Amino acid sequence: MKVARGSKARSCNHCHQLKHKCKQPGDLQPMQQRKQEEVILLCTGKKKEWTQKMWNMATDRRHMAVKSHTQMEWLLNTLEEICGCIDPEFVPEELEMGLEEEVAEAAEERETLKGQSKEVVDESIEIVFFFFFCTMQSSLLPSMLTKWKDFLIVTSEFVE
Repeated sequence: MKVARGSKARSCNHCHQLKHKCKQPGDLQPMQQRKQEEVILLCTGKKKEWTQKMWNMATDRRHMAVKSHTQMEWLLNTLEEICGCIDPEFVPEELEMGLEEEVAEAAEERETLKGQSKEVVDESIEIVFFFFFCTMQSSLLPSMLTKWKDFLIVTSEFVE
C-alpha cells in the first residue's frame, strides 16, 4: 500500500503495513527487534573475534614466510661463498702404506708395557710377602698366608 508523501502515517517495521493497522501493536514490536539485534550483536562479536584470529594467523604466516625466505637466502649465499673458496683442481692425498706398520709397532709396545707393569707389581708383592714372612711368628703364619692369598688374588685382578 502506498503512503502519500505529505501524510504523517508511517509503515510498520515488522509487517510493512501502516503502523495503525499493525498486527503486533505497542511494545511487542520493539522488544522482538531488540532480541534480534542482541542475537546479531552476539554473532558479530564472535565473528569479530574469529576474523581477528584469522588475521593474526595470516600475519603470523606472512612473518614466517619472510623469515624462512631470509634464512634460505642466507643459506644460499653461504653455499655460494663456500663453493667460491673450493679449489676445483684439489685432489686429496692418498694414505701412506707405512701407517699399518706404525699401528702394529704401537700395539706391540703397548703389550710389552703391560707385561713390564705386571712384572713390577709381581716383584713388589714378592718382596712385601717375603718381608712379612720373615718377621711373622710361626703361630700366626697360617692365618696370614690365607689373608695374603686373598690379597694376591685381588691385586692380580686389579693389574689386569
